[in-house]
Amino acid sequence: MLTPSAASDPIGVVRPASANRRLGIILAVGTLAVIGAYAATSPSEPAATVATAPPPLPAPPPMPALATPVPPPQPLPVGPVAPGAILRGSIPGLSVNATFATRAGGGSILVTRGDGTRALIANGTDVVPGTRLTGVAADRATFTTGATRFWMPLQSEAAAKADPGPATVMTAAAAPLPPPTVPAAASASEMRDSVAYQAALTPGADGVYRGYTVRALPPLFAKAGLKPGDIITGINGRAFDGPTEMAMLAHEAAISSTVVFRIRRGGQTQELQVQPR
Repeated sequence: MLTPSAASDPIGVVRPASANRRLGIILAVGTLAVIGAYAATSPSEPAATVATAPPPLPAPPPMPALATPVPPPQPLPVGPVAPGAILRGSIPGLSVNATFATRAGGGSILVTRGDGTRALIANGTDVVPGTRLTGVAADRATFTTGATRFWMPLQSEAAAKADPGPATVMTAAAAPLPPPTVPAAASASEMRDSVAYQAALTPGADGVYRGYTVRALPPLFAKAGLKPGDIITGINGRAFDGPTEMAMLAHEAAISSTVVFRIRRGGQTQELQVQPR
């Protein structure tokens, strides 16, 4: 029978407790020795390297001085206008409200005077004494006074007052403007058409829209698609609401490749285009 201070190994040999403790110490020391020997023979990890910044680049050498210095920019010379150049000008108290150009180089313009009256001026005639209309384009009119040629833009009366353009030296600037006249180029057919249009129209209005009401259909009106009861409020982009416009209708139809009617029909605004010829 074994006592508490003694123990037996697997083969039945009985040893005291102190002997067991010595045996445990020996085994522990041996284990540590084996671990130390393995650590001594295993390869070591390389030491971490510390990254260093590259050395700064050397400063570039100074640029050599130019043998011939570059001269500073010079302002463009300002001299007289080249002969034949056409600049913008103005006629006191006059604005160009509409242009009617033709393929043959003729045409006419609608102008408004300072007193508010309008006139249709044919190309080649004087718009004021000493100043003649010599060119008609879609957006401007050209005039000649003596040896000076100038152009005026297509503007409304209000726009012309706000931006009249540079003054033009004119031979008769202070002369009164002539009264409105029917262009001399009016033919017998234009006169007949004018009578027909005046008979076919009567003053009318649709609320704030004023113009002329269609009562009959001359050939131009029928070709454009107008109907009795339509109210014509504009022609070729300008108002059609007075006797001056009525008188000019036949001439416009004679010189224009296209006539555009702005009308009121059934409470709606429409535009109708027609080629008179």
